[in-house]
Amino acid sequence: MSEWYISTYRCSNGVEEKTKYPVPDPSPKEGARKRERVIRRAEKGCTEAKHEVSRLLNENFRAGRDFHITLEFDKAGYQKLQKRAGSLRHDDLLLAADREAVNFIRRVQRECKKREAELKYLFVVSDKNGKTGGYARPHVHLVVCREAMEICLAKWTAGKARESVLYGGRGGDLGDLAFYMIAQTRYIRNRKKYTPSRNLAKALVLPPVKSKNPEAELRTPPGCVKIWQAENRGGRAQHLRYWRPPGTREDEESA
Repeated sequence: MSEWYISTYRCSNGVEEKTKYPVPDPSPKEGARKRERVIRRAEKGCTEAKHEVSRLLNENFRAGRDFHITLEFDKAGYQKLQKRAGSLRHDDLLLAADREAVNFIRRVQRECKKREAELKYLFVVSDKNGKTGGYARPHVHLVVCREAMEICLAKWTAGKARESVLYGGRGGDLGDLAFYMIAQTRYIRNRKKYTPSRNLAKALVLPPVKSKNPEAELRTPPGCVKIWQAENRGGRAQHLRYWRPPGTREDEESA
């Protein structure tokens, strides 16, 4: 029989996430270290890309300060992309766009190094229409720090680049943007859905706590403001995102 645990992630902008997940029979006889490994594997297995990106954005970028840039391919840029792909297959075009995005980032990195400018980024390459879910011309969603924004605009030569300052929800939450970007990219075997810069910090992860009531729904801690909660489907992991105002007392796990 599975036990249930709750992991809490704290981002530097005050946004927190809780994930409640089942751990398959971590027997006490197996020893503390093996038990911890089983719990970590269960925790990792229930975390989707959209939650990972949400935490990375909330930890490293700020609403009203940093930028979201959409990089598009014009006619000439798309023809070059087709040549790189070697076919018109959607998968080949998407992978070619991935490579073009990586080459673009290298150009930005070189220029930032020359100017001694900070570069923090996370990008997602998409070929889905955000409204219909159908195929669209490949494009790149890039979140970048303010210091490198102008350099990014100058170094993208394959088409238009449309920038907008990051807009956050309650507490400056950037989770909606993370969900939006991941929803527009497709799964291809052995392809990662997003690419972060190596200097991005990870959210603080508190030690997993055994759930006192496995069947209960995750609750927003007292004094905190709920931002988003996934539908509770019995037997499956639960996810909750909320904002903790400064000075709010830390809660005891109770779900």
